[in-house]
Amino acid sequence: MKILLIDDDEYIRELISELLESKGHEVVQAANGKIALESLVVYRFDLIITDIMMPEIEGVEFILRLRQSKIPVISISGMAKEDVINELIQSLGIKGFLKKPFNKDDLFQLIDHIQQKPENREYIR
Repeated sequence: MKILLIDDDEYIRELISELLESKGHEVVQAANGKIALESLVVYRFDLIITDIMMPEIEGVEFILRLRQSKIPVISISGMAKEDVINELIQSLGIKGFLKKPFNKDDLFQLIDHIQQKPENREYIR
């Protein structure tokens, strides 16, 4: 699976990339939504994992720009307000949410869920 990983924290990007690559996924990293949009012109992705709070183009704006896309999106964020999470899922159409810090097994379970059940891809952890 080719995954676009967007997070402004380089340490987090590297950590998540290593985890995903250990499971055989190909990962392209972006430090913000602006760089991620440029990557979408060059590559075709099977999944996008994006942080919400970032400089340049933040996660919500990035997701809004993808609304016509069929690429499943997982949001990751340190913010834990349930109403914000529900808003992301319902209005933006994300397929999953992980609260930072998250367990690597939760990440893998979410990705497996999205891969196995494309017709029902909503999942919160």
